[in-house]
Amino acid sequence: MANDATKVRIAAAGLTYHAPLGTALPVDTTAALNVAFVHVGYISDDGVTGEPDESTSDIRAWGGDLVRRIISEYGETYQFTMLETNLASIQAYFGSGTATAWEGKQLEIRKSWVFHITDGAAIRRIVLPDASVTDRGQITYATTDAISYPVTVSTFPNAAGVHSFHYAS
Repeated sequence: MANDATKVRIAAAGLTYHAPLGTALPVDTTAALNVAFVHVGYISDDGVTGEPDESTSDIRAWGGDLVRRIISEYGETYQFTMLETNLASIQAYFGSGTATAWEGKQLEIRKSWVFHITDGAAIRRIVLPDASVTDRGQITYATTDAISYPVTVSTFPNAAGVHSFHYAS
């Protein structure tokens, strides 16, 4: 197989959405999202970072040969920083509130998430059917940078054991 530079993709831009758990999910890159999905606004230029989070257990034969590796734990985490202060970003970061008032507490609120990533006409969608904000980074209030809301979203398996769906066009 020859190399093909036209198949090298970047995440030139993107949109991040969340919706209540159980909202109808997209199944491709082109279908309109359900109206329950809300856009969190600008994401920092670091984009979205996705990472599998797994632990393995090794089974060794007498004499030490590795004969099998079992995935004993699995999940996925996605990290990004929201730059806008709006209702969707506040509810993602704090768990509740309005665009102008919220409490500094976090409730584990499981939601569905969609990352819509573009590179010209090429589109990638990452769909998390069941996920929750599990880590919130520090908010900095300074004259030299935007007030921003860094979060880590962790997945839970759906009924079929799937943590995420990835679609590309």
